[in-house]
Amino acid sequence: MADSLVPTRAQYLRQLASFYATDIVQVGVFLVLTPMLLRHLGNARFGVLAIADSVLGYIGLLNLGLSPALTRFLAGSEATGNRARTVSLLTTAATVFAVLGIIGGIASTLVAGHIGTLFHIEATVVEDCARFISIKGLEFVIAMPLGIYAAGNYSIGSMVRMNGVRAVGGGLETALAFLVVWTGSGLAMLAVNSLIITLATGLLQRWSLRRAVPGLRLRLGAFDPTLIRELFSYGLLFALDNLIVLLVFKTDDIVIGAVSSAATLAAYAVAGQVSRALTNTVGRIPGTLFPAFSALAAKNDKESLRLVFCRTIDACFAASTAIAVTLAAFGGILIRSWLGITPEALPEVVIYCFAAFAICHAPVSAGSKYLAAAGLMKRVAAMTIVEGFANLGLTLILVRVVGLPGVILATVIVQATTTSWYNSTQAARDMGMPIAAFWYRRFANALPPLLVTATVAVAWRLLEPHPTPVRAGVAVAACGVLHGLVSWRVLRGAYREPQPAL
Repeated sequence: MADSLVPTRAQYLRQLASFYATDIVQVGVFLVLTPMLLRHLGNARFGVLAIADSVLGYIGLLNLGLSPALTRFLAGSEATGNRARTVSLLTTAATVFAVLGIIGGIASTLVAGHIGTLFHIEATVVEDCARFISIKGLEFVIAMPLGIYAAGNYSIGSMVRMNGVRAVGGGLETALAFLVVWTGSGLAMLAVNSLIITLATGLLQRWSLRRAVPGLRLRLGAFDPTLIRELFSYGLLFALDNLIVLLVFKTDDIVIGAVSSAATLAAYAVAGQVSRALTNTVGRIPGTLFPAFSALAAKNDKESLRLVFCRTIDACFAASTAIAVTLAAFGGILIRSWLGITPEALPEVVIYCFAAFAICHAPVSAGSKYLAAAGLMKRVAAMTIVEGFANLGLTLILVRVVGLPGVILATVIVQATTTSWYNSTQAARDMGMPIAAFWYRRFANALPPLLVTATVAVAWRLLEPHPTPVRAGVAVAACGVLHGLVSWRVLRGAYREPQPAL
């Protein structure tokens, strides 16, 4: 079982490519829809979308980490050929998720009824916001039980098919959004469209799983209450991690919504979504390797673990430093041109802070995946709690001291001083690596491409302080290629050891 989870290099690249291909589709959808919806809805209603997304993100914590728990146990039952356990797991999880979905739907309705008193929302859009959240709550009721099929596809290695369904959802989202604009509809119809997409993609995931596992049928008689404890015992650690992620990423939107206007939130939310989309591409690198970490940890193969982990974290740093340089130098120009907003609506210092966040988040991605695979999440639970609540507190302070930039600045400061170094340090310590030497090598590998690309980007901006969006895009592409070439040469020289099983 462990060996089968360690992919060959070609298999890993195919898996990673399938995720990136779907991400590209979703980014394309985002690039097309965001300015279109911003113009159609206006700043106030578009800001409402960000507030609603944050509220619903917290309600999504009702998943309680059960999806990754289900994935883990399904993989084990299928690997051992225990089809009866597979059916019991899916049936039991579907029942539990249905109950949690209903609870989430009720919570959404309660929030919708008091949305005007909870947030600083213009009176003209309060009713639209309440209706939007209510419909999204109904979507949550449907999405929870249907989510078991995506977990099933992932657990049996049907990643390409699973990502194909995600891409179909992106295309459907684009088509329905154009319909909203064409018919002049508002937030409520957007929510209805999202519900339709959730239902359609959930049923497609179900179809995909049943094709991959012929004869698979859920039945009430397969419900096993003893599996509930098994799922919860493993899933609650992931629930804690999800809570901290929400405190770090969603608190920003909620704080701005509480102390400022929805129009201000709209500009910040778009920049934040761009930043998170870019950092998610970095997270795919260790995320795709999670089964490999698990297999090598199970065999206690420390030598291969050390090599794979160091390569992974260096790849994360290489990608994140490229993102940071190009975002700091040209991101503000591109985002403001794309949305047609002024520098006052999205200050340059906010873009700089998002760039710093990209670098801070890279070691978190690699370290967290290793610790989860090795069963060491309890070791970092206290630090993740500190990170989440420190981010909330510092955000409330800095937003009143320095305004909008203080929101993302708080996230950068807190993450840089907590999980950025702590998670990866814990991973290195578990693998028996000297900590000082570990971090010295990481910085030594990351610094040359960072300095070279930053020098070129700064010189470019000095020679052309106000490039057009097209020329800024060309500059981003040129800096990215340069950064990639330098990183490749540095990392190729850093790893001349024998290849691991990967």
